[in-house]
Amino acid sequence: PPESFLLYFVKGTSTLIDTSRSVLPSIYEEIESRPGAQVQVTGHTDTVGTQADNDTLSLNRAIVVREWLIEEGMGAELISAVGRGERELLIQTDDETSEPANRRVQIIVR
Repeated sequence: PPESFLLYFVKGTSTLIDTSRSVLPSIYEEIESRPGAQVQVTGHTDTVGTQADNDTLSLNRAIVVREWLIEEGMGAELISAVGRGERELLIQTDDETSEPANRRVQIIVR
């Protein structure tokens, strides 16, 4: 079955929070354990800012994670990166609400 990981980011940036940095080795190990793994990296934001800005930020977050995986030796062709902006909130909030749980990247390893 697919394995899923969540990484969280500093508000308004593509910088991982410290606790998420410690998850990165586990992600790489999971990918390494699956011959021919496929990895989907999906970026998300909270509802602060415009939809266009959040679309850009979520994609940037996904790209940062994808680039890290490539630097660690994963084949670029095996990793897709997309941004969903504020469309798929983990915690439902009103517009312009800062919610740390929504500032994330989800990595699915198949």
